[in-house]
Amino acid sequence: MHNSSEGTPLLGERSSSPSTPEHLLPAPSQTPTPRRRGGYQSGRRRGQRGSTALGRVSSFDPKWWVQRARYYVPITGWLPNYQASNLVVDVKAGFMVACLLIPQALSYSSLTHLPPAYGLYTALVPALVYGMLGTSRHLSMGPEALISVLTGTLVKGQLKHLYGAYSPGMPPADTVEHFSTAVASAVALLSGLFTFALGMFRLGFLDSMISESSLRGFISGTAIVIIIGQSRIML
Repeated sequence: MHNSSEGTPLLGERSSSPSTPEHLLPAPSQTPTPRRRGGYQSGRRRGQRGSTALGRVSSFDPKWWVQRARYYVPITGWLPNYQASNLVVDVKAGFMVACLLIPQALSYSSLTHLPPAYGLYTALVPALVYGMLGTSRHLSMGPEALISVLTGTLVKGQLKHLYGAYSPGMPPADTVEHFSTAVASAVALLSGLFTFALGMFRLGFLDSMISESSLRGFISGTAIVIIIGQSRIML
């Protein structure tokens, strides 16, 4: 007895009957899926490009600006979710950091040939700015010995021209202070612009090209220079 179900293809399968040519068989069904910008794409192309297409956000979308703001200004991301229960702990941490930064800033101001008040400025402003733009919870911002020595060297070199202009007399103390402040401010501005450009162009990898032995020698030499420079004040 002949079974009528034999030779009948199952749902979704192609018939293997020799009476039907291969090119006349219907193609497998593909469910069309909508694109993000109109039209349809097949399931095969969706598997190749769908993940990247959905991950892109147009610059005209407000979500894109929110993501950029959280990336470049991290305080916009964590401040709305800040818990008041952490305020007491943060105040204690800020007090401890201030106990470290204030004496440090006062001592480093002597290396730059500037009044002590400017050392306090360098301890206050970077901490406030980094609180808005920084992402590390354990990084202490403020003046450093190396930067102070280099700035002081430039200020001292420019002061020679000032003293030469008033030779054989001496320039007024206010003139010396304003001149030193102007030179140090110019150095800080140019250093900040240069560092900002390095960050915008993603050139942080250049730091890995400096050998560790060179860094250790440079830091050790700076420590020796600071010890010799401060020993004259103590003596």
